[in-house]
Amino acid sequence: MRHKINSILFVIVVLSVGFLNIIFHTENAVSELENKELQLFPEISLKAVFEDQLTSKIDRFVSDQFMFRTPLIKFSSKVSSLSGFKSDMTISVVSNDNMISNFVNDTGQGSSGSSLKASNGGGKDNSANTVDNQTYEVGDIDVNYLVFEDRAFASFDENKQAEREYSDAIKNVSNRFENVNFSVLLTPTQVAFLNKTYDGLTDNQVDSLKRFETLFGSGVQYVNAYPLLKENYSDDLFFRTDHHWNGLGAYYGYLSYCEAKSLQPMLRKDTVYGEVKGFLGSVYKMMNNQNLAKHPDKIMTYTPKIDVSMDRYKVVGDETVIDVADIPYLISEKLMGDSASYRVFLGGDCALTVIHNLDDPSLPKLLVVKDSYGNALVPFLAANYSEIYAVDPRHYVGDLTELIDEKEIKEVLFINSANITRTSGYAGMILRAFE
Repeated sequence: MRHKINSILFVIVVLSVGFLNIIFHTENAVSELENKELQLFPEISLKAVFEDQLTSKIDRFVSDQFMFRTPLIKFSSKVSSLSGFKSDMTISVVSNDNMISNFVNDTGQGSSGSSLKASNGGGKDNSANTVDNQTYEVGDIDVNYLVFEDRAFASFDENKQAEREYSDAIKNVSNRFENVNFSVLLTPTQVAFLNKTYDGLTDNQVDSLKRFETLFGSGVQYVNAYPLLKENYSDDLFFRTDHHWNGLGAYYGYLSYCEAKSLQPMLRKDTVYGEVKGFLGSVYKMMNNQNLAKHPDKIMTYTPKIDVSMDRYKVVGDETVIDVADIPYLISEKLMGDSASYRVFLGGDCALTVIHNLDDPSLPKLLVVKDSYGNALVPFLAANYSEIYAVDPRHYVGDLTELIDEKEIKEVLFINSANITRTSGYAGMILRAFE
């Protein structure tokens, strides 16, 4: 009798939660707390049903728009932050890290050890990753965050097999083009500049960056930005509360690229400097660490003194379509939204961003394949190219081979965080983007 009552109560609770969620669910396109786009209720169509996309999108909608989602995340982060050491250094583990979300490693296991289902074949589906002819479902990846005094660091776990898969994917793509130059700029994260205090808590990212000097071979030019960043390292190159580099760090990355490509760099005196104060970034939002909250960042911006026009594209169904056209600025507080945000650079991540240098249309064209680290660097490149096509393969739907041929692009640059090389999923995204 007791089991029957418990079963009835369980069903009542489940139905009640489902009913309340229908009433109180959110309709937010973006989560400021997690710095990511959220799934809105999908368009119901026969095509979506037949392609088996509708169910997965509805599942993501229920997860992303669950009632009281933001307060629950804050509560979870606060509980998580209670663990660690009672000193200036605490360690927290945060799941579904937005730097490398949607990536899984070559074994089909998330780094948390949760099993990921593998199946043969695989069409072009943004909800899955194809590596070595196997399609892996998206899984969460755990990342250790170290907080020392007023600064947070994301740990780095080396994965030599994933490093080779990343470099092999880019070499594979570059070999398909005879007259197109390929370059790669892997951006160090703040953990690359840690002192010996953290030995044993994170792998050596600098060693990983050095390995790429030989992994790409002669067909792809590798740009190592670490030496120049190390030479000019200061508290302002990277944020204390966010996993990205600041505008000044991105500028040194840009100088490293120009030196490698023998380009005349734009000097800082040819930019308009700006500051956005009161920025609490992605790491703070994931950890809810109150010591970080007491020391907010300032976003340093350098707006090139050139006449530009920017178009932003989004994915609707199976197509990449125009979202906002003729934006006259690359860096602007208008791009941030309601609060201080890393979206001040290019307006944040989107499927495709097209930048036109209206001052000098005779310059060459550039395709940039990037993650969010590229957002702060791309604006500087506008001074050296007539057109820039910046693509985020995590969101883009289309064939970049066709884009290169159609636009007669002769240079391709991959800008990625070094954390991309922890997992194999991004290599699969690169290969699918050039199908």
